[in-house]
Amino acid sequence: MRLITWNTNFRSAACLDAIRALRPDIVLLQEVKHKQASGFLAALSRFDCVHAAYSGSPTDQGKRYANITASRWPVSKIAEWAPSMPWPQLALRATVQTPEGAIDTINVHMPNGSANGWRKVESLEALATALDSGGDLARAVAGDFNEPQTILPGGNVVSFGESIDANGVVHVGRAGSTAGRFTDKFGYEDDLERWASVVRRIFGRQAQHGLRHVVDLGSGGPFPTTHVVRGGSPRFFDHLFLSRHLRATKYVYVDSVRENLQHSDHSALYADIVFVGGLPN
Repeated sequence: MRLITWNTNFRSAACLDAIRALRPDIVLLQEVKHKQASGFLAALSRFDCVHAAYSGSPTDQGKRYANITASRWPVSKIAEWAPSMPWPQLALRATVQTPEGAIDTINVHMPNGSANGWRKVESLEALATALDSGGDLARAVAGDFNEPQTILPGGNVVSFGESIDANGVVHVGRAGSTAGRFTDKFGYEDDLERWASVVRRIFGRQAQHGLRHVVDLGSGGPFPTTHVVRGGSPRFFDHLFLSRHLRATKYVYVDSVRENLQHSDHSALYADIVFVGGLPN
């Protein structure tokens, strides 16, 4: 089965034409505005992803956009699975009932730190806690994490709560921080080790959630560029993790949909995945 994850970055549903030929079975989209959702659902149904869940609601606070999980097979949204998430609409959990077995999908868009400060860290913590206690399910976790800042040789993950000095040494600290602490634009101050720690909980070699990234993060790179920020810095923000029950036989970052800014400012990722080792108990 083929799974696609893509941050469509507020583009119209017409952008889906760029991935239609990939014939996905499961599609996870991020940054879909509320007023765009019906158009996206209609477009997805035209390539047989007729079952779908949208995480947004007219009553949402703060963020007026959300995520879509769609599939050829039934999709059941799971409510209130990460209660401490600052904006629950940015993290959609749903069960996809594939012919081979159920897959627990978690479709995320982590808010950026420059605009959202410590709420980004709170969002990452809510996700990490859910993953660490999520049980033995066939699971796919994907989306735009807005992390890490970079990955060094050997798989050392550097968060945006850290900086790298001229000698290549990683320190806790970021621009505008003092003595390892950071005050965001809302006046909230905390220790940046908290920021670095939660990124390691998700991406680090000692992560407890048991999921594997489809890219070998310990390979030393080079790693994909999935987003280019203003000013030209390449970032590896778009990710797919799989539980032990699933394996990617192939994965491809589709950069053409990012390089043509009409479609998005993020690459799409597709992976062909199979069940391995039997179903969870």
